[in-house]
Amino acid sequence: MKTTACGTVDDYFFYDGWGDEADWNVNFIPTPHYAWLLDDVEEIGVDLHAPCHGSRCMQLEITPDQSFYNNGWFPKSCRDDQAYIGIDGKSHIRCLDDPRNGNQYSPLETRSLCTYGPWAGDHGHGGRPEIHPSELMWWRSGNSHYLMMVQDDSNRFDRQSHFYFASPYPSAPPPGWRPWSQFPRKGTFGLAFSADPALGPVRYDIHVLDRRLVTVNTDDADDGTDHRLLVGGAPLIDVIERAADDGNVQVTFGSVCQLPTGRITGFINLTSSVGAGDQGWEGYQVVRVDRFSLGEDDVGPPVVPPNPGAVVTLIMQQLRATLRPLANSDTVGALVADATVELGGSPGATVDDLTIVSIEQVVGDARMPLAFTANSPGSAYVAGLAAGAALTVEVRTASGRVLRAHAADIVLGGRIEGRPLTVEAAPSAWDEFIVAAALPPEGTPPPEGFVRAGVWTASAVPRYAVVREGEPSPEDDAPVAEELNEAVRVPGDARLLQIFGTPRPFAVAWTFTASSLSREAVIPVVEGQSAPGAVSVLASDVGAVARGTLEVHFPPGDDVIQLIARATVTDSLGTVAHQVERRFTSHVLTGSADNLVDRALAAAATQVGVAPSSILDASGLDRVNPDPAHCPRWRRAALARIGATNAAVDGFVGPAQFAGTAHAISRFAATPDDTEAECLAKNQPPSCAGAVATSSVLWPASNKMVSVGVTGVKDADGDAVRVRIDAVTQDEAVGKSKAPCSDATGIGSGAAQVRAERDGSAHNGRVYRIAFTASDDHGGSCTGAVSVCVPHDNKTATCVDDGQLFDSATCL
Repeated sequence: MKTTACGTVDDYFFYDGWGDEADWNVNFIPTPHYAWLLDDVEEIGVDLHAPCHGSRCMQLEITPDQSFYNNGWFPKSCRDDQAYIGIDGKSHIRCLDDPRNGNQYSPLETRSLCTYGPWAGDHGHGGRPEIHPSELMWWRSGNSHYLMMVQDDSNRFDRQSHFYFASPYPSAPPPGWRPWSQFPRKGTFGLAFSADPALGPVRYDIHVLDRRLVTVNTDDADDGTDHRLLVGGAPLIDVIERAADDGNVQVTFGSVCQLPTGRITGFINLTSSVGAGDQGWEGYQVVRVDRFSLGEDDVGPPVVPPNPGAVVTLIMQQLRATLRPLANSDTVGALVADATVELGGSPGATVDDLTIVSIEQVVGDARMPLAFTANSPGSAYVAGLAAGAALTVEVRTASGRVLRAHAADIVLGGRIEGRPLTVEAAPSAWDEFIVAAALPPEGTPPPEGFVRAGVWTASAVPRYAVVREGEPSPEDDAPVAEELNEAVRVPGDARLLQIFGTPRPFAVAWTFTASSLSREAVIPVVEGQSAPGAVSVLASDVGAVARGTLEVHFPPGDDVIQLIARATVTDSLGTVAHQVERRFTSHVLTGSADNLVDRALAAAATQVGVAPSSILDASGLDRVNPDPAHCPRWRRAALARIGATNAAVDGFVGPAQFAGTAHAISRFAATPDDTEAECLAKNQPPSCAGAVATSSVLWPASNKMVSVGVTGVKDADGDAVRVRIDAVTQDEAVGKSKAPCSDATGIGSGAAQVRAERDGSAHNGRVYRIAFTASDDHGGSCTGAVSVCVPHDNKTATCVDDGQLFDSATCL
């Protein structure tokens, strides 16, 4: 779910590993009002792990477009020659060391900032909370407000195929669902104002500081650059757009009211839309709004970010298909890969700044010149990078600049998969299970699906990952690791033999500990045999892995026993190993993929004295979330379901996962519900039945493009509705006149541009059909279509539809 978060910027660094992912990482301390972002997840057992100078914190993260890597607020620049004094009074040198160590500096550090985006758990880092992607950010400096909108460029959140819809999760997205970063990204900033009419008008100037692929807002394109709010016929608020092009920002006023003191309060709503697609078509915009008044509400002098100047950024784009072993070499890292190296210029960069004269790989104190082929100014193809360890590439340009790119370490870890081989109903052990879960024994009956899992099978699955913040991060987009994992995925595959030189490149070393969770006693573990009162483990080989499988046998009885299996996987290349572990318990709650989550929620609710229907109804997937900050009961119900879903992802729930679900339900039950009617109400989608075109007849037939929007969409809840144009078709062939290209544009935006044209040799005019989707802010949507007529002549305003046979957006 997406939410607003406000707080203090503690630290900033730019992470750039292998591949497309290159993130702003902002360590962020929420204000007390937003402390629930940390409280709720900490209460259900998530280890926040990363304190910020003694304070709990979370990360704000997003991947900007490459052209926005260097900017004055969140720079990537590694110019070692540029030192400056930051707002903390200390001297800073950007990226003096490896940028993975977080040596970039943002002038926003120690200052207040707000953001908006999905409140998500990073599974690659223990489920720690993030706002990711942080698509809107805003802050204040003096009498200036900075508003930043960024479309995520990690190529992970912009298509439905990037999201997981399968058991135990819903098999299809709910109505109105859309990907987190679906383009175009549209956002509205509400800038609060308070003004006294007796003191004269207040002026706000809007400056566009930076932008890429901003969709001109057709609702604002014709209303000029000056916007004025009148009170009693006199101007109170003047908003002036200083941008060269009108329409980049739509300006409206909202929630305007007069206080008993006579002051007028309200919001200046600024709406923009960025991005023309994904995978290279991402957009962004930064706006500064300056307030001019009689000195009210001043908050100190503005902070001017350091100007990156003529900065050139090194961008390494790894190629996956050429990964191969490096034979007979003492180089650190036993793999090599080919790559493209790109220099991303910024204002002030010269041709010499973008002309590559040499490329070297740096390993410790050693330097290795690399052969490269120049593709174009600022781009080269490089062969033979050592890819198995931390990688530094140094590029020298004709202007004498020396630029470095640092790729992350790659480690070998993986995961341990397991499932019960034998199960039997064990109602007599339910009380022991509750003790193992550290829950109060309430004497509740055992739920359906509670079993003793006497024998388990488990497998160690090798998996490569890049290292991020000192930990393996399998979720990062890392082509080298992905290439290795793809070869590992199919045992005996020719690729595996090509890379590793052997069909069995992996070995697993196991260690085990076992204990009774219901008696707090150590249980012996024996390998390769069975023994009374002990957990016995039989290890064997599988595929490309020696000793890669286990059979775990628990001793009989109602005692709830836990085995912790730890695996250290090594490969024939000597890649650094990272230990992984998995916990198995002798008694678990099971169920089908369709009912295990609800079964766990119901059983945990019963255990803590909550009516199962209460949590099941409140956490249903058809519930909506207007604002999680103001809906704690809904939020905690949703967290309980998320926790139960994660616990049930393997098809069973152990005592620790059951305890977490029960605790989350207790938090939900302890939250008053007398103010939650709005939060828990079902959303009603918009209705497209009354939709009409803003211009249903176009005349004269001038061959010019005319903006046509959609109006008449209603929402029973009074929600704001956004319209997206999906397609435009017509009943005449495209390009009948002297028009050079398509007869319609604006697909994906809020309005279509259609050509005022018809076939003069016909006599019944042209009919356009504009298909659209209308969505509210709570997941509701409807689809519809409106028609537009270009008549044969000015004597009639009607047309005959001969069949929508032609795509108007086709370019001839």
